Amino acid sequence: MPGMPLDSALTGTDPGAAAILLCGHGTREPTGVAQFEAMVAALRARHPELHIAHGFLELAAPGLDAAAGRLYEEGVRDIRVVPVFLFAAGHLKRDLPDMLAAIAQRHAGLQIRLEGPIGLTADVLETVHRLAGRAAAGGMPAPAADTCLLVIGRGTSDPEANAEVARLARMTAERLGWGFATTGYVAVTRPSVTEAMGLVDLLPFGRVVVLPLVLFDGRLHQGIARDMALRQAQSPRQWRLADPFCTDDAWLGVLDAHIDGEATAMPCRLCHYRVPALAADEGGHGHGDHHHAHHHHPHDPKDPA
Repeated sequence: MPGMPLDSALTGTDPGAAAILLCGHGTREPTGVAQFEAMVAALRARHPELHIAHGFLELAAPGLDAAAGRLYEEGVRDIRVVPVFLFAAGHLKRDLPDMLAAIAQRHAGLQIRLEGPIGLTADVLETVHRLAGRAAAGGMPAPAADTCLLVIGRGTSDPEANAEVARLARMTAERLGWGFATTGYVAVTRPSVTEAMGLVDLLPFGRVVVLPLVLFDGRLHQGIARDMALRQAQSPRQWRLADPFCTDDAWLGVLDAHIDGEATAMPCRLCHYRVPALAADEGGHGHGDHHHAHHHHPHDPKDPA
């Protein structure tokens, strides 16, 4: 079973005996919270043999600390934290390990294992293809070669996570036979959403499909929708917006594989936190006074991913 041991206080455990704590990013938008909770309820119904709970990293309740504490009060001593995140960036490589280590230290005998993100799997690509295709089909007919795909990522200071967004965009456009694909980002890195839309509007394509990499509805998706509406009002092109991942009928199947332990391993080979340390210490994962497997990285408050 893949997973990332956090430190000596958070050792590996038999996943069959562990409770599963689904970790969402969190949103202030009630619709997004309700969609996440509906997903949790559906997964419980699909996996009655599993003890499934949920918590949010920020912005919504219950928080991870409260969710883990509730499991502990119920007698649970083994927890698999399964992030409902598409890619690994600052939250999964830095914030979650630190948070879970602190939780484990406050609860005697509690063992926690943090799994990897969902990742760019074949099933995820199928979901993206369906969402993009459905968005395109909802507008005026246009040739595939006259369609540009604009994938919007959350944005992070982690170049690997940003690169995965670009990789997904390219693979999707080529699968659909569309004329071009590019990316924009909500925060931290560039081009921004409005910059990317402006650049695409200069290209010779009659239709643009904007695909936000958001799993649930919330302020990110709604903000991108507003930006696109403003662009459409001054553009001769046809602009189409894809729905969040949770609207895809097969999305629960992707999550089935994720909680069954088929999640991707934490991608650290090219982690930008690790590379400078390797240059200084070619003999191992040294980061000064800690080990890279802990993913205890310096905090970047600008990084929302």
